[in-house]
Order: sequence, then structure tokens, then C-alpha cells
Amino acid sequence: MTRRSFVAGAPAILMAQSPNDVIRVGIIGVGNRGGFLLRQILKVPNVKVVAICDLDPDTLKKAGQAAAAHSPELYTEYRKLLDRKDIDAVFIATPVDLHREMTMAALEVGKNIYCEKTDGPDPRGVQGGAGRVEDGQGDSAIRVPVAPRSVPGGVGEVHP
Repeated sequence: MTRRSFVAGAPAILMAQSPNDVIRVGIIGVGNRGGFLLRQILKVPNVKVVAICDLDPDTLKKAGQAAAAHSPELYTEYRKLLDRKDIDAVFIATPVDLHREMTMAALEVGKNIYCEKTDGPDPRGVQGGAGRVEDGQGDSAIRVPVAPRSVPGGVGEVHP
């Protein structure tokens, strides 16, 4: 399974959890990797990008223009994006040292999360998010694909 096919398949996983006919997503971080993810998300049927967040005003404007057909709200503060009740899932595409903070904040408000790499630059970051999920706090799902270069033999089967 490639990252591209995983991103394309993520909406099918979320459709089972969403009460809506269309999955409404937000994306935090639309620089290099996040911009790529945004372009991929925009191609997926039954997914609407309703919110985009980035600290860089030029990057944010460019992403807003790329997603103009979806009429997303633009934010420079990710917590404002997370406060929206109409968002089913959040894509986190920021530098890895911000993943844990943003993932935990998204879990606290009940969002489903797609976050590449880990929840942090060290094992403590990963343990914090995993502990929250194991405690059964909320019904959120976290998807963290692992790059094939990190696992001998590539990525195995992904289970919802």
C-alpha cells in the first residue's frame, strides 16, 4: 500500500463513521507535504475541504485558491479550525515536533485524524496519543501511515 492509495482510501474508512453523505475535512499545514495532500484530497469524491490552516499567509492564500471550488474557511490558528463542529476529520501536515500537540487537541474535540509520521520526534510523543486512544476517551480514529523506507518490506495491510 502506498501513501497515495492510503490517502485515497481514508474517506471510505471515515464514511462508516460520518453521519454525513460528504466527509468534511480540515487540513493543518499546507506547505510542501500538506500542499501535496491537499491536492490529493481535492480529487477524492464525497470529500469536501471546509477549512485550511497555515501560519504563512502566502501559503494559506495559495491553498485557499487551490481549493476554491470547496469554499474553505482559512485560518492561521489551528485551534479555531478544530473548534468547528462540522469537521469530520483533520489532516495534520505540520513539522513533526507539532504533531503531538495538534493530535491531542484534535482528539480532545473528537476529530478523526490523519497524521503522517509519528505524534512527535521521540517515543513520549507517540505514547501520549496512544494512551489517550487506549483509555477509550472518545470515538476518534487516528491514522498514521509509515513510510515504506521505515519498515522493511513496506507498509502492510491497514485495518480500520
